[in-house]
Amino acid sequence: MKDRDGHDHQGSPRAGPGIVGNAPRACPGKVNRRVVARVPPYMRLRMAAVLLTILLVPVAGCAAAGAEPGYSEADVRFNQQMITHHRETIHLAELAAKRGSGAYVRELGARLIPEEQADITAMSGWLKSWDQAVPPEEASTAATGLKAGPGFDQGWLTMVSEHLQHGIHMAEELRAGGKHAPTRELAERIVKAQTAEIAEIAGHLS
Repeated sequence: MKDRDGHDHQGSPRAGPGIVGNAPRACPGKVNRRVVARVPPYMRLRMAAVLLTILLVPVAGCAAAGAEPGYSEADVRFNQQMITHHRETIHLAELAAKRGSGAYVRELGARLIPEEQADITAMSGWLKSWDQAVPPEEASTAATGLKAGPGFDQGWLTMVSEHLQHGIHMAEELRAGGKHAPTRELAERIVKAQTAEIAEIAGHLS
C-alpha cells in the first residue's frame, strides 16, 4: 500500500474473528488449550490445590457452625445435681468418722469420701468445658439430727442407704436424654456401685 507521497507501508493485519492483535481470544465457556499447554505441570497441580482449598474452606466452616454440641441439657442438669448430691454424701461420710462407733460405719465413710470427690472433680471439669456453672458449695444440713451414741450407726446406715438410692434414681433418669458419653458412663457406674453398697448396708442393718 502506498501513501500519497509514493512510499510503501505495510498495514497492520486486521483482527479477524477470535483474534485480538496477534493473541488468541478466549471464547467464553471454553478452555484456551494454547494457554493451558504453556503452563508447567507443577504449576497446574499448585493451582488445582489452591482452587480445592478455596472451595472446601467455606464448606468446612458451615459444617462447624452447624455442628451440635456433644452434650445435652440432661447432661448439664445431671452433673450439676449430682455434684450437690455427692457433696451431701461426703458430709454424711465425715459424720461417720466423727460420731460412728462401729468399724463398718467408719470404714464405709472413709471409702465414700475419695470416690465421691473424684466424681465431683470429673463432673466439674465437664461443666467448665461446656461453659456451664458448677454449683457453689453450701453447708449441708443432712443428718443434723443424728447424735453420737448407741443409735447413731443404725440411723446413719439407714440415711446413707436412702441417699444412695436417690442417687441411683438420678443416674437412671439420664438414660433417656444424655448424649455425653463420659457422663453416661459415670451414671452407669453410679448405678452399679451404689446398688452394691445398698445391698451391703442392708446386711448390716438386719
